[in-house]
Amino acid sequence: MLRSSIVLVFELVVYAIKMHALMFVYTARLAVNPIWVLGSAFCGFKTGIIDGMRCMLILRDHGGESRKAEKSKQPKNAEDTFQGEFCYKKYASQSIHKKFLKGNLVIVITDITDSTNLWCCFPDAMYRTIEVYDEIARRLCKAHGGLEVRNEGDSFFLVFTDARNALDFSVEFYGEIKRISFGFGEAACSGEWENNKESRLIPLKVRIAVNEGPVVLRHDESLEVYGDVVTRAFRMLDHSNGKICAPQSCLSGYSSPKKGFPFCIHK
Repeated sequence: MLRSSIVLVFELVVYAIKMHALMFVYTARLAVNPIWVLGSAFCGFKTGIIDGMRCMLILRDHGGESRKAEKSKQPKNAEDTFQGEFCYKKYASQSIHKKFLKGNLVIVITDITDSTNLWCCFPDAMYRTIEVYDEIARRLCKAHGGLEVRNEGDSFFLVFTDARNALDFSVEFYGEIKRISFGFGEAACSGEWENNKESRLIPLKVRIAVNEGPVVLRHDESLEVYGDVVTRAFRMLDHSNGKICAPQSCLSGYSSPKKGFPFCIHK
């Protein structure tokens, strides 16, 4: 306590000496050249008054500069897509068509059944199979006008603006994966798998959930989709049991272009 008081008194003494020295300097300058000292003081006083009046009288648009900067960065085809930093006025890593920004969306979630066990038993073959799995999912998603929100391991989270497109994607994707698995079965029966395991794909059993409704969109480093419709879709996926699970509202009036694909109707 005593030490702090001594330090404080010392600082005050130093400050007082400094102020007296400055007063001596200004007094000396005033005695030598009074016109320069008075002119400098008047100019500084005048400039301060003018700047103060300008700040009080001129209204400033605080958001104008930021809006101009955003407008200058806006892509030329902004009528059709939102690119770069203009997806919900935040960063987006891909072009997003404006149709995904309004109205309800159809959520499609794909997953591989028992994928953990497959990765443990056949890591190399599973890696090659996942490459084909990803290629099929992305190709069909693009063909049916969907948007890939995220891909986590062996699961895809996709959004569509039309239930028919989402169901067509699900049916074709299910069929493509089934075709790959059927090819593996033929190879296993003929003995080709035992002779050349390293160059073969392994059979997959997929499960798919489709749900439609209003969603909440958010964007940080990547696009995020939230809402009850998403939560229900994940619950439906848990009960799909290797089928395409969809609510009756999505399936009403839908006629599959291909026969023999199992649907799990969720009420």
